[in-house]
Amino acid sequence: MKKKILACLLILFPIFSLGIAKADTVKSKYIIASDSSFAPFVFQNSNNEYTGIDMDLIKAIAKDQGFEIEITNPGFDAAISAVQAGQADGIIAGMSVTDARKATFDFSDSYYTANTILGVKESSTIASYEDLKDKTVGVKNGTASQTFLTENQSKYGYKIKTFSDGSSMYDSLNTGAIDAVMDDEPVLKYSISQGQKLKTPIAGTPIGETAFAVKKGSNPELIQMFNKGLANLKANGEFQKILDKYLASGAATTSTSTVDETTIWGLLQNNYKQLLSGLGITLALALISFAIAIVIGIIFGMFSVSPYKSLRLISEIFVDVIRGIPLMILAAFIFWGIPNFIESITGQQSPINDFVAGTIALSL
Repeated sequence: MKKKILACLLILFPIFSLGIAKADTVKSKYIIASDSSFAPFVFQNSNNEYTGIDMDLIKAIAKDQGFEIEITNPGFDAAISAVQAGQADGIIAGMSVTDARKATFDFSDSYYTANTILGVKESSTIASYEDLKDKTVGVKNGTASQTFLTENQSKYGYKIKTFSDGSSMYDSLNTGAIDAVMDDEPVLKYSISQGQKLKTPIAGTPIGETAFAVKKGSNPELIQMFNKGLANLKANGEFQKILDKYLASGAATTSTSTVDETTIWGLLQNNYKQLLSGLGITLALALISFAIAIVIGIIFGMFSVSPYKSLRLISEIFVDVIRGIPLMILAAFIFWGIPNFIESITGQQSPINDFVAGTIALSL
């Protein structure tokens, strides 16, 4: 009996060992998704290159831990979708840790405590929340800062004016239409470092932690390497240098574009390279999928008039099932469903990226 148990253990041990090794295996390259505009965490500089705290941090950690990365900047929502679909291995985008996100993501150690902070003009006499009585405070709609102001409005007696974007909010403060603004601390301090004549008379109030994330249950070794690298950067002072580069007063003001993106011309001028790149991808996607669709159409067209019943049946199934499914549902299934299935079966990242998924969906 003991020999049988020992034999079973000897058989199972290599299997468990393979499982452990698989979990800790470092890939040759990790795809990291990020936001496209969330200064100072990530934004485009005057050369249309993505920079910021998150960009510098993930590059420094990859160098410290010896792994290779490829960074994409599709925007926050698209970055989250890419990680969930297995199109990217991780996301770093000034992402707050919430209970809802913990259900679908595994988070690293926090690398920034998100604070909300009050900003006033340099000449303002406001020095405390009590000084805000009967004054107007501006805040962006739907933010944690707005929640904080609403919860404390009756206590301090100020008025709240909401804005849909930060630029109009800061313009209103500079023109005197409002008396103060409340915003995320890194965003406000970065604005000051870039020349805004503002000050922060009151210490920030914590509203959450910011961390790197991977799809829940995937790439645990990436979280481990991020945490180790972050600890090393904090120990050797590199992490603080990255923060100071974008947050410290007197930080270089030449790192960001001065183009006004509140106008259509400004948006075109500052993002024309990305727009041209997108146009090229769209044309390539259209031409390739059109060519494939012609071939598929000819094949199934011939099947439909074939003297063989089996071929006609295949053609009917293709037309009724595949062509009968709405394109958006088909595209969503190919982009999210198939990669998740491949990943669950093989344990490897799906080779179907967004371009391949789009080509398949349009071709069918």
